[in-house]
Amino acid sequence: MEVDRMLGIFNRSEKLHNLKYSNYIGDGDTKAFIALSENQPYGDDHLIQKIECVGHVQNRMGTRLRMLKLVYGKKKLSDGKTIDGKGRLTDSLIDKLAHYYGNAIRCNSTSVKEIRKVIWAVWGHSCSTDDEPML
Repeated sequence: MEVDRMLGIFNRSEKLHNLKYSNYIGDGDTKAFIALSENQPYGDDHLIQKIECVGHVQNRMGTRLRMLKLVYGKKKLSDGKTIDGKGRLTDSLIDKLAHYYGNAIRCNSTSVKEIRKVIWAVWGHSCSTDDEPML
């Protein structure tokens, strides 16, 4: 249903509004974008680019970390402790990491290299302690 509606919007935009969309803001579900790419409503010479919504990317990071916590929740890691608990991967830490992850993307949206650098800095900072600093 969403795919049909999206195709309809793109297909009639030029006729009704003399407008060609260049970008499609997506939420991770690629069915609509795949249909747009295959349909090519404006012809071969006008490609539509998909832009990921940062909020959805940020939420997926939180979801993946929560799934990791769920899978490894009661299993002992190499240090003999579980993945969750005090000083470990708590819900509060997951929320913070997802928030910082989203900020890293928003603040460096023009450079993938910078996004990568800042995301790894956030991760390193979150893993670092006074006893075991990450250099």
